[in-house]
Amino acid sequence: REAGIPVPEPTVDPDIIEITHGTWDGLTVEGIEAAGRSDDAKLAGQYREGNFVAKSLDGSGESKLDVIARAARWLQHLQDKHGGGGTNVLIFGHGTFQNSVELLLRCYPGLTPQQLFNRNPSGGSHLQRGKAHLLVPLQFDMSIEQLPDGRKVVTFNDETSLSALLVSEVTKTAKAAIAAKGSFSLCIPAGSVVSALKGLDPAALDWSKVNVFFTGERLGQNKSYSAALDAFCNKCKVSNVFYPLIRPLFSGGEPLPQFAIDEAAAAYTALLKVHPSIDNSGPMPSFDMLLLGVGEDGHCGSLHPNSKEIKGTGSGTVTFGICNPSKNQIALSMDVMTAAKKVILAASGEKKKHAVSRGTKGDGDPFECPASMVRGKGEILWFTDKASNP
Repeated sequence: REAGIPVPEPTVDPDIIEITHGTWDGLTVEGIEAAGRSDDAKLAGQYREGNFVAKSLDGSGESKLDVIARAARWLQHLQDKHGGGGTNVLIFGHGTFQNSVELLLRCYPGLTPQQLFNRNPSGGSHLQRGKAHLLVPLQFDMSIEQLPDGRKVVTFNDETSLSALLVSEVTKTAKAAIAAKGSFSLCIPAGSVVSALKGLDPAALDWSKVNVFFTGERLGQNKSYSAALDAFCNKCKVSNVFYPLIRPLFSGGEPLPQFAIDEAAAAYTALLKVHPSIDNSGPMPSFDMLLLGVGEDGHCGSLHPNSKEIKGTGSGTVTFGICNPSKNQIALSMDVMTAAKKVILAASGEKKKHAVSRGTKGDGDPFECPASMVRGKGEILWFTDKASNP
């Protein structure tokens, strides 16, 4: 406030108080022993040595495990109240509670729980008197513009902030879908968008209820599938990852005959039309969430400018098979993309500036910029940075 920055009135939150020791408070182990409480003194000594369950015999205090449980409840409340909203939350707490939060969030994966709790309070990330500390970025530096057709363009200061909110949006949407219907269908591309998903948290939700599909895939090579496994599926133990299948005879990555590609496209279409996590109440399969990267030429997914696949928009095709000497793949249609309940198109870096401009303004022939055609009844978000959308 002295610097002229508007700050709301602080709130005292009893859920983040420091650990209470009950009848141990204010006493040393030796003091408890001197008071004739030998059994209590023994427990207090165990606490001092790092025991996570030791606490006062009369139950008036907390163990470290009690505080960890309290911190877990508080973190869930914080996520429910502020998660994904771009809200700035500045929190001041005490060492043991902070240690509990750091343990739950795996801030120091190289330390055992005992090592984390026994760090020197004058080091690490503990607050020190008279010194300012920035523990995490306080906000996503972003602006939001709503286009006349209802699409939103979110512009971040940098690609790091973009990736962080992308992870937050996927997590929030997944939790909402699982709570509503018991499953979550996520369709993803390859490239930088999938790399950003490395930030997904294995403990954030029940990943066994997540189903992953692909906007396109190189048949027999499965590059998108491999990228997804490396980025988050292996870490989060997502087992329901669906890539297009081909006959074993053609699984070596060599050029494929047209009939093999048509078979793969037809099989993927059949999968999308019957999978229980995908809404098929309308004419096209509708994913809970679809992520798209935008190329410098304005392509998205595997739909390229002026290709027969993008010009096939409106035909009711679900999956195209693409057969040429340099590329054998499947590609989901624009009809599927626009049917998704939530779509995020991501474009960062100065080289994407022209694509972002054409994609969001919709100037010119839409077939020349497929990303501009992603419009539908669902929520459509463009995630850009200042380099791609100055």
